[in-house]
Amino acid sequence: WLHFRSRGSPGALAWAMGKARKETPTEAFENLRQAFDALKSNHVDPWCWHEYLSDEPEGSEDEDDDPEMEQLKPKPRSHMDRLKTHLLTCVTELHRCAQAADTAYFHMCCTPSEMKPCVIILGTAGDVDADMLASGDASPQKIMAMLQQRLDEAHDKITLLEAEIDELKTKLCETMAESEDRWQKWQRTAMLAEDTITKLDSMTRAFNDTTAAKDQLADDYRDLYIRHLRASRMMIHKGRQMLRDQIFKCGRKENLFYSFHGFIQTLQTEKEERIRREHEAERDRVEFALRNEVKFLLAEQWRARSTLTRLVGEANCLKN
Repeated sequence: WLHFRSRGSPGALAWAMGKARKETPTEAFENLRQAFDALKSNHVDPWCWHEYLSDEPEGSEDEDDDPEMEQLKPKPRSHMDRLKTHLLTCVTELHRCAQAADTAYFHMCCTPSEMKPCVIILGTAGDVDADMLASGDASPQKIMAMLQQRLDEAHDKITLLEAEIDELKTKLCETMAESEDRWQKWQRTAMLAEDTITKLDSMTRAFNDTTAAKDQLADDYRDLYIRHLRASRMMIHKGRQMLRDQIFKCGRKENLFYSFHGFIQTLQTEKEERIRREHEAERDRVEFALRNEVKFLLAEQWRARSTLTRLVGEANCLKN
């Protein structure tokens, strides 16, 4: 789009470049530092080239009968091919470093006032940080003194950390002993819980069996009661049938005579029982009344005694 736009109008390219973001000198030196770090970690360090010293990878022993499939299968790359690719990548990284260095040179030519912060970006590495370089004196003696001071501080911190480690080891031993004790207690509690659960299960089963037996006994009692009631009713019915068929059919006058006398005897018995109950009720009423009267008289005797005592005391007072 930019190509066609630039062909259409002469000021289009200048307009697009004016709208592009401008790179600051700090960013340019940061890019240079990143390019140096990438080059060092991937190409400058000796161990980046050690992998090409090993033996060549052997091919697979099983070969396919189909030559087309054999051509389509990926083949392992040799150390020479990978080394060539690595060298080409190294050349690319070197070109990127050169381009970043050219950009940094351009910014230093345009803005020489930004030299110090930009150089600090390139000079920081490891223990040498930006604050150490920005202190004003970046001489080797000053940097060594700062590094020695940091080394002393690190040594003091290591001493404190070793003391803390010893204290933590002591606490760890105590904690391990406490943990072992808690573990033993937990095992005993777990065994006790298992035993309790087993006993509870046995008691639950026994309780269920007892409840089932009680329910069975209640059902048997209810069945026997119903059978007894049915048998008694059947016996009463059979007795009535026997009295009706064998006794009441013969000797009606004798039956009437004995029935009348039996009725009279029943009435007399009922009358005597009624009279006895009336006499007992009358006796209870009289006894209740006499008991209340005795209680009242005993209370009157106590009051009369207290009154008599008071009158005797007053008479003695008057005599004296």
